[in-house]
Amino acid sequence: MTDDIWATVADQFADKAYASVKGLVRTYVMHQQLLEHLPAPPATVLDIGGGAGHHRFRWHRPVTT
Repeated sequence: MTDDIWATVADQFADKAYASVKGLVRTYVMHQQLLEHLPAPPATVLDIGGGAGHHRFRWHRPVTT
């Protein structure tokens, strides 16, 4: 058992909601809005979660040391 009440529906939500035309349009619009507000690369941005990670994929670059 998990304390995360959304764990059982997360994959289904991400697969159905974001894979639909509406989800693709929403992801595109959100990405355009993020471009207006985030600093230009290279920049450090903290992703605190709260979603399926669809917006993060366009921004993520592994940190190298």
